[in-house]
Formats: sequence, structure tokens, C-alpha cells
Amino acid sequence: MLTTVKDPLMVTQNLLVRSAAAGNQISSAYQEKRHWLFTYFFLKGLQGQVDVNKDKSVNVEVLYGYVKEQVETEARDIHTERSPQLFPGTNLIEDRSKTSVITLQP
Repeated sequence: MLTTVKDPLMVTQNLLVRSAAAGNQISSAYQEKRHWLFTYFFLKGLQGQVDVNKDKSVNVEVLYGYVKEQVETEARDIHTERSPQLFPGTNLIEDRSKTSVITLQP
């Protein structure tokens, strides 16, 4: 099923949607890790893989950027295209993109 939103800002100010692939793509398994590509890197990000400044916090923008880059790279390695999406995009949510998704424990 494909749902199209004409104006993503009108949906809600408290909702972010992450998808494993663009609307014309199908998500892929990451066989060697026994997960889906998106799920594997999303969980790695939540575990702190993206906390490069070591502030023990992972925000929306950094997590999305990490997942998108990793999924696109691994997908190319298996000769396919996968491009995770974030709706509305970080350019539309402005300060909310800096919102912490998780605070890491030591």
C-alpha cells in the first residue's frame, strides 16, 4: 500500500515517519547479520554507533543520516538500490531534527 501526503507539515507536528526504502523500492534483508538492512543499522545507531561527539545522545538528524548512508552503501554492495526516507524531511522539521531520540547509558 502506498500513501501519499500532499503537505507533510500538515500531518502533525509530533510525528516523524522513517521508512526502509523509497516508495518505488522494496526493503532488503541483510543476510549475514540476520536482519533487514534498515533495522540492522537503525538498531546500531540506537546503540550509539552514531554518537561521534560522545555526548551520550542520539538525535533524529544524525540517526537518519547514519542509517541512510549505511543502508545505501550495503544495498549497492548487493547490487540493489535502497534509500531510507524520513517524512517530513529534516529540512522541514528544523529544530525538531535535533531532538534526542535516545540517551545512551554508560
